[in-house]
Amino acid sequence: MDVMDLGEVESRAYGTRSENGVLDIVIGAGLLGYGLLAHIGAYLVPSYCLGLALLLNRLVVVPRVGRVRFAANRRARERMGIVLIALLILLPLPIGLAVFFADRLSGLTGFVSANLTIALGLSIALGMSVVAWAKSAGRFFVFAVMALVNFAGAQFSAQSLPWPMIATGAPIIAVGIILIARFAMKNPVQRAEAA
Repeated sequence: MDVMDLGEVESRAYGTRSENGVLDIVIGAGLLGYGLLAHIGAYLVPSYCLGLALLLNRLVVVPRVGRVRFAANRRARERMGIVLIALLILLPLPIGLAVFFADRLSGLTGFVSANLTIALGLSIALGMSVVAWAKSAGRFFVFAVMALVNFAGAQFSAQSLPWPMIATGAPIIAVGIILIARFAMKNPVQRAEAA
C-alpha cells in the first residue's frame, strides 16, 4: 500500500487553485473595467468582477477539482492577504479626502495630487505583490512591475488615467485566459458513469 503525503497533496491542490487563471481574469477585468468605464459606471466594476469570479469558479474550477478546505496555516495566510489588500484599498481614501476638501494643496496632499497616476500605480503594484505572497503565485510580482511601468509611463507622458489601467489589465486577462484554458485541458470534467 502506498503512503500518501497529505501535505504534498494539499500543496498540489493549492497550486492548482492559484494556477487556474480565475484570479488573473478577475483582476485584469477589474482594471480594464475601471479603465473603460472610468467616467460612466466605474461603480459597477466590483459587482461584475465578483459575478465573473463566481461564474468561472462554478463553471470551470469546481467541476474539475471540487472544493478543498485547506490547512489552517494556508487559510490564515489568505486571510492576512485579504486584510492587507483591504488596507491598501483604504489607504488612498484619507489622502483623496484631504485633497478634495483642502482649500490649498500643501505637503503630502500636493505631492500626491501632482503624482496621482504614480500613486495609484504604486497602490495597485503593492496589492498585486500581496496577492503574489498570499496565493503563492509569483507571476503577480511581474504584474506588479508591469503596473508600475505603465502608470509611471502614463504620468511622465501625461496620458489620461484610463490608459495605464487598460494597458495593465489587458495582458493580465490574456495570461488568465491562457491559464484557464490550460487548466481546463489538464483537468477534464470527471463524469460519473451510469450504474
